[in-house]
Amino acid sequence: LRFELDRVPLWRGDHVGVRQLAEDFAKYIYLPRIREAEVLLGAIREGAGLMTWETETFAYAEGWDSQHKRYRGLRAGQLVSVVVDSESVIVKPEIAQKQLQTDASTVGSVEGTGVHVGDGISGGTSTVIIEETKEHEENTQKTPRRFHGAVNLEATRLARDAGQIAQEIVQHFAALPGCRTEITMEIQVHIPDGASDHVVRTVTENCRTLGFTSHGFEEE
Repeated sequence: LRFELDRVPLWRGDHVGVRQLAEDFAKYIYLPRIREAEVLLGAIREGAGLMTWETETFAYAEGWDSQHKRYRGLRAGQLVSVVVDSESVIVKPEIAQKQLQTDASTVGSVEGTGVHVGDGISGGTSTVIIEETKEHEENTQKTPRRFHGAVNLEATRLARDAGQIAQEIVQHFAALPGCRTEITMEIQVHIPDGASDHVVRTVTENCRTLGFTSHGFEEE
């Protein structure tokens, strides 16, 4: 993907929109044909997630803030959730690196012991401890501590859909400290003509091998 971005080029300045990129691959005959949008999204996820993104691929951002001249949700060198919309973009690595370095230095200065502000008296100052204020706000703010979700999957697209759920949902919890994720798969199959002895034996044995906590066939 990075090769095509540079070769054509497909960049629109310092970045290119994900939706625009999908339209480019669907429209221009000199670009490789892709089977579906998920192929492109996968390439973006893998490219932005590489540890060598600074030299080999690119970064991903949720959008470009033209007013403040900065990227929102800029991430690189980590797993990202990619969406095709009018906001999301992939960013040239040298441009992304500059913002990430600026953000890091800004955070470092704010996390110091304090800042001095005028107290209204000529020549006087008072100290505001940023860390203590931040800690107080975090302690008083209530945040969600549990999540649950259920979804119906089509058997013919199980592998693809399960992988997408892992990428778009589960991965976001994996990075949270102390987070414990439990995933249960429930399978219900209705067989109008009944299952053959071969299918019963094979499925039953595979369930035992795969560690199913419960399984079985019923006549009705």
